[in-house]
Amino acid sequence: KSIPIVAANAYFPVEEGLVQSLARPGGNTTGLTTDAAEEIGRRLQILREAVPGISRVGALYGTGEGYVALALSKLEGPAHKLGLIVVPIELRGHEDVELAFAEIKRRKIDALIGFGAAALANRASVIRLATQAKLPTIFTDRQYVEDGALISYGVDLADLFRRAAGYVDRILKGAHPADLPFEQPTRYLLAVNLR
Repeated sequence: KSIPIVAANAYFPVEEGLVQSLARPGGNTTGLTTDAAEEIGRRLQILREAVPGISRVGALYGTGEGYVALALSKLEGPAHKLGLIVVPIELRGHEDVELAFAEIKRRKIDALIGFGAAALANRASVIRLATQAKLPTIFTDRQYVEDGALISYGVDLADLFRRAAGYVDRILKGAHPADLPFEQPTRYLLAVNLR
């Protein structure tokens, strides 16, 4: 309540109750947010454009990540518009990667969209198994493409962190977090694996 907090990459700060609104956060929290709903929908659209024949997309997510339920709900509208069915696939940890892919096969998933810390922490295994299954994939970060995924699309995290430093500077000079609106990303990065 008394220490200012600057978020460098908050997914759903209003929905999760961190702030009252993006324009007027109130309290001691401010910073930068991704327009996660827009970004997730765009990621699904890019995947559909790259692989037009897909119909069932597995949404690979980790357990215990607070924003996951919101993120999955944000996939419903774009998926419906694109004529896609999104199937949530839970990934609890490294020991469950094989189980997740057995579920992907059982549910006849023909593409994969991944997000969250669990997908990142298990990146090598997830990409290896997706490649073996010939599943087109899209993730949030270029690291995935460098490791063999098909596509990545997401905010430029380095840019968000640089901009967060500007917030810290303003607060140290006397600005109040409650008066500093949350800012949206201005840069997105797209990477495609041509191999």
